[in-house]
Amino acid sequence: MVKPKIFNKLQRVRLSDEVVEKIKESILKEQLKAGEKLPSEREMSQMFGVGRPTIREALSVLEYMGLIEVNSGAKGSTVKELDISLYLKVVREQLSSMIIISNETIIHLYEVRQFLELGIALAVAEHATDQEMESLDEYLQEMESYKNDIEMYFQVGIEFHRHLARLTHNNIYMILWEMIHDTILQAYTPILSDLYPQAPGELIDLNKRIVKAIKSKNKKKIRLASEAHGKKDLYIRKAIQKRK
Repeated sequence: MVKPKIFNKLQRVRLSDEVVEKIKESILKEQLKAGEKLPSEREMSQMFGVGRPTIREALSVLEYMGLIEVNSGAKGSTVKELDISLYLKVVREQLSSMIIISNETIIHLYEVRQFLELGIALAVAEHATDQEMESLDEYLQEMESYKNDIEMYFQVGIEFHRHLARLTHNNIYMILWEMIHDTILQAYTPILSDLYPQAPGELIDLNKRIVKAIKSKNKKKIRLASEAHGKKDLYIRKAIQKRK
């Protein structure tokens, strides 16, 4: 019996890809710093021992990755400030593809989400202004108005949690929230009506409790409110597992 083919022949790495990796490594290690000008195409051609078309192709890839800004003429190409959101966007796309083939990944994401949202709630309590705290009540009121419409409630609920992430005044929290929740929603949305055949009153109460705890700035109350919300996530995780 012939075994299925597992391995394929190795592909030769293009010279431009090698140049990309070398320059990218130098940028990530901060050997090349933001605002610093790269050597000219002619100089890099000599440094790497490749033709100028190969250098131009590599620079084009690096520009697409958001690592450099390519300029014509004397100004040349310069290193850009590293933007972590570009890399997290790639990770989010990878997570999305994993979820298509693995419900187990969704379960793991729910576990991470519980700790992420606790961190967000604690950060909001510490950094949000009084006026920003009051803005949370508007979301609670809107959720209350949709208490008999789970789909509309769910959309407002998403915006509520996104707003919480924004109030941390920490861009990384915002990026991580978007990355995880965008992925979880792929599994969550199709079974929404199954999860909540009745009005989402329990969810409204949980969110009210979180807001009240955040406003108190009491870390113990915030943790307890977050744990209560996490128990609801456990129910959701089990529902997703049943659909495997």
